[in-house]
Amino acid sequence: MKMKKWMLLLLSIFFAANLLVGCTSSDVAKQEEPAEVEVKTETEVDDAVDKVEEYPLTITDAIGNEVTLATKPMKIVSLMPSVTETLFAVGAGDMVIARSDWCNYPQEALELPSVGQMDFDLEILLSLQPDLVLAHEGGLYSAGDKLDQVREAGIPVVVVPNSESFEGVYEAINLVALVTGNAENGEAIISDLQGAFASVIEKVSKISADERLTVWIEIDPTLWTTGKGTFMHEILETINVINGAHETEGWGQFNEEDIIVMNPDVIVTTYGYYVENPKEQIMERAGWTSVTAVEKEQIFDVNSDTLSRPGPRLAEGVEELAKLIYPEVFNN
Repeated sequence: MKMKKWMLLLLSIFFAANLLVGCTSSDVAKQEEPAEVEVKTETEVDDAVDKVEEYPLTITDAIGNEVTLATKPMKIVSLMPSVTETLFAVGAGDMVIARSDWCNYPQEALELPSVGQMDFDLEILLSLQPDLVLAHEGGLYSAGDKLDQVREAGIPVVVVPNSESFEGVYEAINLVALVTGNAENGEAIISDLQGAFASVIEKVSKISADERLTVWIEIDPTLWTTGKGTFMHEILETINVINGAHETEGWGQFNEEDIIVMNPDVIVTTYGYYVENPKEQIMERAGWTSVTAVEKEQIFDVNSDTLSRPGPRLAEGVEELAKLIYPEVFNN
């Protein structure tokens, strides 16, 4: 159960969310005749731009709750790294008054008080008297009934959805932008992400089907990885590689023999921020010397924050990963 909670946190923080990432998925209130605003996808943001300045504003969040904001929020507590990054990116950073322990970007966020981890300190949060709490679908299990207590205190809670695809990332960014009155900035961020992804796709399209490499993504040293139907799997498909765990549904744990049989061309780790020199540890694993990635030393640790957090910096992580795997198409 602890591992599953940690994996959920990593998705949101990674990623989702960060992940966890590192700031990581193993991890709502009403008022008089408000203006109804649906959560839009990136293709519908234009239609919402003119509405976001209208308050009272009603939003339907990730768990189907209708949340009414009587006025534009000015004191926001963010409970997830990807949400915190998005708040600052859309221009709402000056509205954020507190964060979670995992929220480590941008630098300004670190200067804010923390309300704790996923199971936040309710007393501290309430003492800050926020006018909006932005929670995350990936953190609901850890939060328990504390979010209900926040709502009972009269504080609106908006739950941002998990992102299991790029479309989900755009939706989460759009929601954060909408509730803070920054839909236009959210639209610009989404457009930039789409352009960056298109540029990466254009480059890796030069890799033929026969040249595609098999990649093993190692989320932690106990051999958890990402299979189909996950956010990370879409990233791997986008950069034109074969996910070594493509037959696995969702997140799964393998054993060492599985990886030896898989024989990946490249191994990518995402835990270098808490394990010293993961490449060296993998190189020393008994029986792995015949694995192509080990034999050719194609083992890379990536920044789990940019790669696993479904937020504004995701394109940086995707491009970094693509460059590590196919340096030849980026160096030309």
